[in-house]
Amino acid sequence: MLSNNFIVGLLILLVMLFLSRIIIEKSNRKLDPDKKALLFTVFLNKNYFHYIILIVVILAFVLNLKFKWLGLTLSFIIYFSTLFIYIAVISYSSYIKLKRNDFPPDYIKNHIIASVMKMVAFISFLAIALE
Repeated sequence: MLSNNFIVGLLILLVMLFLSRIIIEKSNRKLDPDKKALLFTVFLNKNYFHYIILIVVILAFVLNLKFKWLGLTLSFIIYFSTLFIYIAVISYSSYIKLKRNDFPPDYIKNHIIASVMKMVAFISFLAIALE
């Protein structure tokens, strides 16, 4: 059975992810058509590679849980640290691509806010769920 802390952490995570998505969608609506097309082009190729990395990390974690190569605590620390670094690197990479392609400062600011919200959501979930 899921603990109350896990459920509360999960709800916070989902709400913050939903709010970050709203921020991004509102920012996307303010972009001119050329920037919208450029946004699609700039971020199209990276998604497949990032999903492969994410699948490998999750698969390694699940296999470790099954075969117990590492202790549970160490496994969780490595897994969640890796996911946090993954989110940070993707956010920074996105920021650099937006700057390089001359996106409006307000759009970049909202992108950063949404990225920070995702990281805070993730950290909050861990802090509450693993309490």
